[in-house]
Amino acid sequence: MTISNEPHDLRAKIALAWDDPERQLAPRIGEPGYTLPDLADLQWYPLTESFAPTHVTVHGPSADNNNWIVVPPGFQPPARLYFHLAAHARNNIVIIGTDTNLAGECYLYGSNGTVIIGSGIKQTTTLQVRMWSSHQLLLWGKGSTTNGVHIQIQGESKRIVVGDDCMFFNGIYIRNSDMHPIVDMRNGSWLNPPGNVHIEPHVWVSQDALILKDTHIGFGSIVTAKAVVTEDVPRFSMVGGIPAAVLRSDVSWDRPESPHSSLIADLKEFERRL
Repeated sequence: MTISNEPHDLRAKIALAWDDPERQLAPRIGEPGYTLPDLADLQWYPLTESFAPTHVTVHGPSADNNNWIVVPPGFQPPARLYFHLAAHARNNIVIIGTDTNLAGECYLYGSNGTVIIGSGIKQTTTLQVRMWSSHQLLLWGKGSTTNGVHIQIQGESKRIVVGDDCMFFNGIYIRNSDMHPIVDMRNGSWLNPPGNVHIEPHVWVSQDALILKDTHIGFGSIVTAKAVVTEDVPRFSMVGGIPAAVLRSDVSWDRPESPHSSLIADLKEFERRL
């Protein structure tokens, strides 16, 4: 099926992506641990300055640029939520699930980008998002929370994926790029092109951590305060330091002040379904 960028075809494109066994939107998205919002619960609105629920501000081009936001009826964030779209930005879609308390800022400089914020985020979750290029994807998983994460995506067709039930403190940066190129003076080769970032479900990232490009953080793991993640993190690991290294294996975490008695069994069952 050939899909154009007309409004009805953008809806068809998203509908196909939601029910795509090939996971062409991105690997794992829509599978257990990477839950997509239910589109049947959401409504489509042009992402223009006329979209103005309480606490929402949009700065950008007119409806002719075909940018859309897909949100629950009566959507109203708990605090300031600002969208900035470049004058040339076209065919971008922002999807926010039900029962989600999102605040922060989202800057869209490219076209054909997709931002998906999962459902069931009860805690006010503040994201600072900048998507610099076109055909990019951000997934923020169901029930994943933060006191303040900065997300930067650079490079055509690049993505950052955060699975369900992750927990981030504040002062955290997730970047898929060094933002500026480094070249080999002998042959001109580009030494640090952008990559992707994948954070599996139920990962806890502590204050002021930095997660860099081409990294994959495994299910149930813990990133300690001020760590700089430059390589993959195994499942059920605690990492820390600069660069981050494994401090302890076979560990995980829970949200309450003391762990649930069923935590280990629940995590093993969760992992089995991934």
